[in-house]
Amino acid sequence: MCTSIALNKGKILFGRNMDIDYSFGERAVNTPRNFPLTFKKAGILEKHYAFTGTAAVVDGFPLYAEAMNENGLYIAALKFPENAYYNENETNGKINLAPYEIIPFILSKCRNLSEALSLLTECQIIAVPFSEFLPLSPLHWHIADRNGSLALEKTKDGMKIYHNPANVLTNNPPFPFHLENRAHYSNISPQNPHNPCGAMPGLGTVGLTGDFTPSSRFVRADYLIRSTPENCGTVSHFFHILDNTAIPKGAVITRDGKCHYTSYSCCFDAESLEMHFRTYENTHIRTVKLIPEGDALNILEM
Repeated sequence: MCTSIALNKGKILFGRNMDIDYSFGERAVNTPRNFPLTFKKAGILEKHYAFTGTAAVVDGFPLYAEAMNENGLYIAALKFPENAYYNENETNGKINLAPYEIIPFILSKCRNLSEALSLLTECQIIAVPFSEFLPLSPLHWHIADRNGSLALEKTKDGMKIYHNPANVLTNNPPFPFHLENRAHYSNISPQNPHNPCGAMPGLGTVGLTGDFTPSSRFVRADYLIRSTPENCGTVSHFFHILDNTAIPKGAVITRDGKCHYTSYSCCFDAESLEMHFRTYENTHIRTVKLIPEGDALNILEM
């Protein structure tokens, strides 16, 4: 489970909570323009935009969970179990990409959401794992820039790219459900309704979901984004929104008895080109700057 959001209420910010029950070797990783990227079926990219985010680096390749490029385009991959479906075979006339290649390929080539949408229509997602030791992950993607958001899903019905007016993505069910479910909470308001018993701030939020399911986290994040006052969209405020969808240890236990919790949270600033992050054990916000130039990956412990 995870929650990804985009906020444009002052600063232009993107980011997510990583909710997981294990460590995937995550590091803050900067990929400079001159670092060659080798894709399974799409060849080698030697010239591309720089980007930074959180990744595991395996055999010299950055496996990004989320990242932002030097143009302020952001993509996050979130778990989408039992719904994600990838083609077994390559499609002629398409750019065939493995799921883990979506983030680096699109960020390498696109400046904004419009270019990403255009390029994605030329792509097909195929069932190619990184290696025999790293199996396929069922994923969908939140893509955002200063002008809005998209949700990308590949199911048995095909590849779908949805306009995302909520600027939020969580997990199951598929994205259309979340938009429909969101409408059921349109009465939630920061304003206090008339109360004959006297002042009681917060009455307008009675009925706002509070559990940790994907649908509830989607509704809660959407409300908090919509209720953010103009020009209050600071990095600090962004982390407060993520706090309201974060999972503390012990609150959610998986079927195999593992503790499922928010291992880290991150926030990307599209103007300063910085990634701010904190982990479960270290809540101090640390910052890394996107570095456009260089010949090697820049890797920082989280």
